[in-house]
Amino acid sequence: MEAKELEIGKIYSGVGYCGMTKDIEVTGKLISANKMHNGAEILCEKRNIPCAVWYRSLKKIK
Repeated sequence: MEAKELEIGKIYSGVGYCGMTKDIEVTGKLISANKMHNGAEILCEKRNIPCAVWYRSLKKIK
């Protein structure tokens, strides 16, 4: 399996937590990513708040 090359500041979509809601699809700018802990943080486009997502669920949006 090929390793993901993530770019901070680019638009990604992933599944995770936003506010008190879990297991939702979140789209926005990637703030941080930690492959070892399977975690990442996205600045949500809709709510303009940071949301935690699973690293493995990240997909780059063109």
